[in-house]
Amino acid sequence: MASHEAARRAIKAGYENVDVMSDGIAGWKAADDPTVPAPAGASD
Repeated sequence: MASHEAARRAIKAGYENVDVMSDGIAGWKAADDPTVPAPAGASD
């Protein structure tokens, strides 16, 4: 899965507290976890 590979690369690059949202953003929102809108002018 691409998200798992991205997490491995982030850890290798020195990032800490890296996690994978197994259910994606839809699962995150369904669990009523907080989200923040993208800044004006930000691309998707």
